[in-house]
Amino acid sequence: PGATAFAAPKPALEFEPDYESAFYLRCNYKDALGITRTLGEICEQQKVSIFSMLQAKGVDSFVVLVENCKSSAIKQVATELAKKEWCVGEPFVMPVVMEE
Repeated sequence: PGATAFAAPKPALEFEPDYESAFYLRCNYKDALGITRTLGEICEQQKVSIFSMLQAKGVDSFVVLVENCKSSAIKQVATELAKKEWCVGEPFVMPVVMEE
């Protein structure tokens, strides 16, 4: 009937380095033909689905929101984009929360 002085131990938290999330990716570029096509092909190869893309006139960068995928997949997309001669610097990637 009496309460115990200590609560039962909680299970240990596990860190998942290859977590799943939606992601934001921003890429700076030098204008060239076929950038959007190349982005789509790279995403398809990594099984990353593009939710939306924004390219504003006069701004040499594009932003992509992708649907839930493994962090390793979007990191590979960024790595492949960085290899393209039109890519300026490293693409920026961060997880985001998107409402279902």
